[in-house]
Amino acid sequence: MSAASPEAVRDRWSAQERKLRPKPALPEGMRVETPPAATRRGRRSSGKWAEVFTLLTAYEGDWVLLGVFSPTASTTLRKHKALPPGRFEFVHRTENAEGQAAPEKRAWIYGRYLGAS
Repeated sequence: MSAASPEAVRDRWSAQERKLRPKPALPEGMRVETPPAATRRGRRSSGKWAEVFTLLTAYEGDWVLLGVFSPTASTTLRKHKALPPGRFEFVHRTENAEGQAAPEKRAWIYGRYLGAS
């Protein structure tokens, strides 16, 4: 049986001492709590985006409002793996055509199909 290093003994005692020290009160609204297990956020599957891209091809040349998403969604859609061959454009706007503002940190995402490459 080997003896523990002095550093290991010191660290072990330090940890035990930390547990025994009084802790300051947390401000209102804060509490000690173990976070829940991570879960995946609900995201549209590639199959659903493939359907959206197919619909855009039926409206060639017309801008189609796809919905309200993160402003980065327009960039993500330009590089999406389900994007079929052809020229597509995606943009985001903070207001729609009626002047309605998107919720905070969100944007209206528009897309259009411009035809075969």
